[in-house]
Amino acid sequence: MADRAANKKLRFDPLIKLNHMKIEMMHLEKYKKKSTMGYYDRFKTNMKSPDSIVDVVTEKRKKELNDYWISLVKEVEKMPQSEKSLLKTRSLFAGHNYRRLVEPLDIAEYYLRGKREYRTTGRSRHYEMLEKWFKAENIKPTRWEGRDLSDLLTFDSCFWADVEEAMLVNNALRTQLVGREVLFEKLMKFEEYVWKMIEKREVSPEIFLEGSSFMKWWKEYKEIKGLHAPPTHFTEFMNNNKHESYGKPADKE
Repeated sequence: MADRAANKKLRFDPLIKLNHMKIEMMHLEKYKKKSTMGYYDRFKTNMKSPDSIVDVVTEKRKKELNDYWISLVKEVEKMPQSEKSLLKTRSLFAGHNYRRLVEPLDIAEYYLRGKREYRTTGRSRHYEMLEKWFKAENIKPTRWEGRDLSDLLTFDSCFWADVEEAMLVNNALRTQLVGREVLFEKLMKFEEYVWKMIEKREVSPEIFLEGSSFMKWWKEYKEIKGLHAPPTHFTEFMNNNKHESYGKPADKE
């Protein structure tokens, strides 16, 4: 009887530790708010040569959070269905926020190592499962037009992987003479993907900060398309500087 009680307690330890993980995520959110070049790009830049204790601590927090959520996903998958539902429900929103907060940092590390195709070959299974569980609940968040999006975490936690891939395509177009149509098609698909997220207000305004990887991609893409290319909703949005007011409260635009 005592052994059964002890085993049950061990199985639910992830829930006890969850509150501590939420505090760690709060610290990462503060780091995000203070990142003037953008959360993703600050972490990526400082991974090369950390210039403050904050950056070193952020890396440690990321590792602790990853270790916890990888273990939790494994724990959930081993559980009987009755207990599995409880743990998934209790950790659902925290897992959703963790994935959107931390996966971009893993993506930054991945591409700094010179790797490619994160979505198909580099993504950890625990991220896939957390996303699958959240989507299974069919939760539809509301984002009305005038809402302040400054604290928004981009919905697609793999967004920055797609930015990195698009930047690599830009680079390839500078040197490749063969297969250019395929490369152009990839950029058009990326543009459509970004525009859909902008329309749905599912992307953080920080992607438009000067010096961000996304803005670097955009400036290169603009040159590649040329002045005489037919305008699209996205290019008009960018060329008319509408991105500068994106996500700001209606009374501040």
